[in-house]
Amino acid sequence: MEFIDTVIGPWTIKEWAIGLVIFGVLLQIGTTIKHKFLADKATGNLRKARCPACRWNGKVSKFHHTCPKCGNNIVRA
Repeated sequence: MEFIDTVIGPWTIKEWAIGLVIFGVLLQIGTTIKHKFLADKATGNLRKARCPACRWNGKVSKFHHTCPKCGNNIVRA
């Protein structure tokens, strides 16, 4: 196990490995937050809706008031 205590630059191999793991976790968290923000931004004007006449369920613009399938009024969910 002396290999782990080998010094490379200012840190040991064990410290480099821990640093890389922490960097990977932080990178993953940043990527997840970025994707969540972009998904919310892309669907910001869409609202869940359903049609009581034909039982259609889906997302429509917040300004849309008719069912895309049958043309009847929709109900916001």
